[in-house]
Amino acid sequence: MFTINVGDILKRLSDLNIYKSAGPDNLFPRILYETRNEIAFPLLKISELSLSANQIPDDWKNAIIAPIFKKGDKHAAKIIDQ
Repeated sequence: MFTINVGDILKRLSDLNIYKSAGPDNLFPRILYETRNEIAFPLLKISELSLSANQIPDDWKNAIIAPIFKKGDKHAAKIIDQ
């Protein structure tokens, strides 16, 4: 069985890049980082409930994905519709 503890959550929150932009929830990583000691236990309980119910909240499945041009011919880029 998969287990998670407060230390695991604190480690992940401590490793956040605080200079990244907010996600779909409009929470900036800096907020999560700065409040990590206060939110670690509630996040543990939410995670435990998710694991025991064998369900992931729909909000956790959302992401903002933006392509970033790196190199080469900008006009050769392909757009793929899904």
